[in-house]
Amino acid sequence: MWPPMGIESIDPFELPLINTVLLLASGFTVTYAHHFLINGKRGKALYGLLYTVILATIFTGLQGVEYSVSSFTISDGAFGSCFYFGTGLIYGAPITLNTNNLTKSESKLSLYWVTGFSDAESTFSAKIAKDNSKFMGLRILPVFAIELHIRDLEVLKRIKEFFSVGSVTVRTRNGKPTGIYSVQSLKDLTEVIIPHFKEYPLLTQKQADFILFYSLV
Repeated sequence: MWPPMGIESIDPFELPLINTVLLLASGFTVTYAHHFLINGKRGKALYGLLYTVILATIFTGLQGVEYSVSSFTISDGAFGSCFYFGTGLIYGAPITLNTNNLTKSESKLSLYWVTGFSDAESTFSAKIAKDNSKFMGLRILPVFAIELHIRDLEVLKRIKEFFSVGSVTVRTRNGKPTGIYSVQSLKDLTEVIIPHFKEYPLLTQKQADFILFYSLV
């Protein structure tokens, strides 16, 4: 018998439909924020995140209303628990945006945060330099680097502290200064950087870059 005896199901075209629209809208706004964050447009990224938080607040409020007026609760067997967890009782859209607030008093950076941040901002590349002692007079120099706006220099310093290798420098290009965290030592790459990304792998297309980089090193 469905729904179970004594259970009056909620019309899916009322509050559940509104909450579904809110979830889809928040998915759009957080993607909007992420897109502009990657392109360095922090102002628009903040607006996208603000809209996401507002939608999340409205969604949570409507979930509370839905819970209070329904004829069942989470504790009413499998129906109640499946319904509320299935419709997003726990709402989350984690995004790291305001990295300027990182301070040395905070705990050590999360292993997963470092991988996620690197997934968006890092590069695995190789430089070619002249070296008469090498075959064909060329030497391949692998480089792991993260380049950010100069105002995020503290973030790069924290990442350097996390890995305990590499260096942070400032470069000016076309009149615009940027901060760069880079690791070029073959020993540091093989003993620190590569083991980290092997244990906590990248999730985007950058994983293919890492595999190529790893084979090069």
